[in-house]
Amino acid sequence: MCSPTSFGRPGGSPVSADSLIVFAYTGHGFLPVMIPNRVVEDVAAVRYLGNAVVQRHPIVKDWKLGSPRDVNLDSVMTFHGDYGKFRNTTLDTAYPVIDRYKDWTAIGLRFNFMDPAGLHSAKLKAAVSPEGDVPGSQRAHVMFEYRMWPWTFEATWNRSDFYDFFGPTLTSRKGYSASVDYDNYLIADKPRYLEYSLRAAHYGDLDELPFAQGVAATFDQYTTGHVEMEYRKLRKTIGAVDDEKGLKVGGVYTANYVNETFYSLLSSYADVGFLLPLDHSSLWLRGAVGYSWGHARDSFANFYFGGFGNNYVDHGEEKRYRDYESYPGIEISSLGGTNFGRLMLEWTLPPARFKRVGIPFVYITWARPALFTTAIVTDYTNEDTQRELVNLGGQLDFRVVWVSGLEMTLSAGYAAAWESERRPRGEFMISLKIL
Repeated sequence: MCSPTSFGRPGGSPVSADSLIVFAYTGHGFLPVMIPNRVVEDVAAVRYLGNAVVQRHPIVKDWKLGSPRDVNLDSVMTFHGDYGKFRNTTLDTAYPVIDRYKDWTAIGLRFNFMDPAGLHSAKLKAAVSPEGDVPGSQRAHVMFEYRMWPWTFEATWNRSDFYDFFGPTLTSRKGYSASVDYDNYLIADKPRYLEYSLRAAHYGDLDELPFAQGVAATFDQYTTGHVEMEYRKLRKTIGAVDDEKGLKVGGVYTANYVNETFYSLLSSYADVGFLLPLDHSSLWLRGAVGYSWGHARDSFANFYFGGFGNNYVDHGEEKRYRDYESYPGIEISSLGGTNFGRLMLEWTLPPARFKRVGIPFVYITWARPALFTTAIVTDYTNEDTQRELVNLGGQLDFRVVWVSGLEMTLSAGYAAAWESERRPRGEFMISLKIL
């Protein structure tokens, strides 16, 4: 047992005429100990280290800062006037990058710009695929993004991405795009948030949908507008590693203009969580519905589902099976329809905490298991194309601490999916979310 630094409950609990039981503060928590039942008359004074240093080295009394009133502010002023947001935005960092574009490697440079106040930032990435079999119009890759909260402006040409090296989820796309986003809050009173986002974008020279992997674009360009609003009030108890109860509800309206035709997509979702008698365990019901007024043969008018959504090395949210666009057990974007209904039941089990798993350089602090089952139906208004699936799966997340302060998450999961008149399918997932 560690030596106690002090005792709790000084009065103690007498166990005999000459003994008391008290609680000792130790590195292992409160521990009961027995002490003599007698009045202590010789108590040493507390030795304050700061005072001891002063007594031994009186010179430190002169080591003090002067009064701020003694500073002549006019003499140290370097500029007087309005703060120039763009004038003060300068190059912050520049470094080489390596990306993946479809089946090819891209090599380039990235430049990051920022103003001293951190109110404005921009990044420019330019790369080229030097391999010989890349189509000439797809060799160059450019991405520019400018942020000025709550605005974000972005433009791309043949988008490439580093994490595409570690599929299966791929975000690189042929073609160009330009978009503007506005994100803000109507309520930001923790734990209550009411957030909304507006987006407008144009895509051109497409061969694949920007929002669905491996799905051919019906037309090579389109313009879209997007409005989303989300309310959430999520809570967790002390010692939890994830939200344990609460409500999240939201709605999304998308307007697409494709080939001189205008149509809309509307979807909404709701998550409700309840605490269980087990410590740090909860039950969640997650539902979503969507409807499109476009034609089923137009790929821009469909919703698409499939896959866990995690890459082997990733930087996004590790629990993507909760997103209504995912559907573990089947291939990414292999399930589509102009309308859908989705319902998930998730049980988050109590996390396991570890004291001595790893080495000082890299170690594991906790593991969080979860089980889920999801039912989904697409094209429920059309018996000829309607599909119904059920899956069952689980995911185990490990929190890994690297170099004593950098946190990563290692995830492993499996899900099996069943559909009438089709063979059962399954999907394994392993992913390392870095930093």
